[in-house]
Amino acid sequence: INGKKKTYNPVEISSFIIKKMVKNAEAYLNNKINKLVITVPAYFNDSQRKLTKQAAELIGLKVIRVINEPTAAALCYGFDKKENVNEKILIFDLGGGAFDVSILSLEKEVDNQNKLSFKVLGTSGDTQLGGEDFDNELVNYFLEKRKENENDIRNDKKAMKRLKVACENIKKILSLSEETTLRINDIYNGQDLNEKITREDFEKKCSHLFRKIEKALDEALIISKIKKGDIHQIILVGGSTRIPKVKQIVKDYFPDCNINDSINADEAVAHGATLAAEKILYNKDELMTNFHLLDIIPLSLGTDVKNNSTDPEIQKEGSEMSIIIKRGTTIPTFGTETYYSSSDDQTSMSMNIYEGEKKYVKYNHLLKKSNIAGLTKNR
Repeated sequence: INGKKKTYNPVEISSFIIKKMVKNAEAYLNNKINKLVITVPAYFNDSQRKLTKQAAELIGLKVIRVINEPTAAALCYGFDKKENVNEKILIFDLGGGAFDVSILSLEKEVDNQNKLSFKVLGTSGDTQLGGEDFDNELVNYFLEKRKENENDIRNDKKAMKRLKVACENIKKILSLSEETTLRINDIYNGQDLNEKITREDFEKKCSHLFRKIEKALDEALIISKIKKGDIHQIILVGGSTRIPKVKQIVKDYFPDCNINDSINADEAVAHGATLAAEKILYNKDELMTNFHLLDIIPLSLGTDVKNNSTDPEIQKEGSEMSIIIKRGTTIPTFGTETYYSSSDDQTSMSMNIYEGEKKYVKYNHLLKKSNIAGLTKNR
């Protein structure tokens, strides 16, 4: 910047993106924006959600709600199909950088039959699976074809950038055609890159990524405590759901279920966030007034307890995780557990809060450290 090198942290980079998007919206609406709803992947932990919120606050915006992306996408379906109640809906969200599967229940509330609620039953997914991963596999595929100068190209940033962009386009073409050719003039040292690839080649190269999809579907059903046959609708969200193999996996997994891809895969989340903002800010529309959104805790919450194992190797793992509120619990909520001090006559004890699913707290995420003082001694 002005001839000087400047370093930015991830929160600042995110704030630049949000600022640009807000400017675009303000230009379209010809109106000032100072409040917004932000969506995040369902698997984001508490820290990631707070940092995303901070990115907006850094440029003077007020975040009125942070909601899960699959939940936002489901709002589009809920308002369009509000008569189809008491359904269980699976939101299959495969975007550019993350993969989320959420199962929601759309139903009328017991105490008020005019009110609808979206209740999230369970979520699963993979924060390291998205369109970019398919692009990277294509990059590796074409580089492996050029073994004589593979390392030279990998070490050339400009060449790699051109190859990455070209591979993203190849992925899109293979979603429409069975075969195509990658052509890049002067990819490295005056050499051109011309290689054919078929959709079958692409699917074979990405087979390990496709297997992750089925694993996440299995996990989502287990967490939600339902069976495949309980799902009424599947909604495809995210640009990567346009890959034919992805759609085929979903169809094979749910052979008797209706797959709804009528919602624009790229806009569904933003559309849902807009509807959520309308409800929170104005609550004027009848649909908004008669609609509740019940989200869940993405990761279990608990505290650390003593490791009582006599095995020295297990003792090395340190304190164990005692879950107080289970992953998938509808919020708002509360939980209680009874704990005892590790020795008699303690006047204080630590109470640290973690989130995660691992048995030992060192593998989970620490949310808060606290200390309880003023305990009375036993008499």
